[in-house]
Amino acid sequence: MPMPSRWNGWMTMATMVEMYCSSHHDTSGDLCADCEAFLDYAEVRLDKCPYGEQKPTCANCPVHCYKPQYRARARQIMREELGGLARACNACHTQFLLN
Repeated sequence: MPMPSRWNGWMTMATMVEMYCSSHHDTSGDLCADCEAFLDYAEVRLDKCPYGEQKPTCANCPVHCYKPQYRARARQIMREELGGLARACNACHTQFLLN
């Protein structure tokens, strides 16, 4: 498991993968085998991050720890799930303003 200082990055990735798997692979609770394997890979890479306690976000990091196919998958998951969260947040905010 990642060190406490990297906990936020780990929790963000785990949450995004869970949301992605639920919405794209029709799962609830448990991850599908592919998403579980991806999350396991992400955990290993995070544990081996050369920046340790000063780890930047992956998007802002000069070192690319993920293999190209995993990096592309991480980008896809983050873009799709963060986009969905932003749309949901905007819809709630709009509803709040209308009331």
